[in-house]
Amino acid sequence: MTRNSRLDPFLVDEQPVPVPPGLADLAMDEAVSGLIVRCARLESIIERERSQATDSMRTLLLALLDVADALDRVASPAQSKPNRGAGDDGSDAGVDATNRLLKARLAVVGVVPMDLVGKTANPATADIAETEADADLPDEIVVRQITTGYWWGTTVLRRASVVVTNSQPK
Repeated sequence: MTRNSRLDPFLVDEQPVPVPPGLADLAMDEAVSGLIVRCARLESIIERERSQATDSMRTLLLALLDVADALDRVASPAQSKPNRGAGDDGSDAGVDATNRLLKARLAVVGVVPMDLVGKTANPATADIAETEADADLPDEIVVRQITTGYWWGTTVLRRASVVVTNSQPK
């Protein structure tokens, strides 16, 4: 770097790079067109591979949600056992710990349960499986989830199956 280049950072004082033999006669418009076509092909390949990777990840996450559901089913009866922990062999605590670990790992990749209870059922996020009569609440308020729905970032990974209010008696 010379003294002048320190004063003017835009001053080019480097030696030009020699042009390789054969490139001087190259038609630049054809070369650029060829590069643009190759770039478009590569972008298409990358997008296809990204889509395949996303589909594979979605399949894996849905499989892990099946495991989370199974752990929830095992843990739920255990939590309602009287004298839980007294004379316990630790399996209930192990199931609870495994369930928490799985859900924490899912959360790291953006998979989180939907919080729908107390809100109006939305067909984009939940399927109404049952209704319960409740004259105190407006229609279609979620009172519980039969199957938990999950978000994957801002995308619905799995829709919830819910029970909603119905002001009309059955």
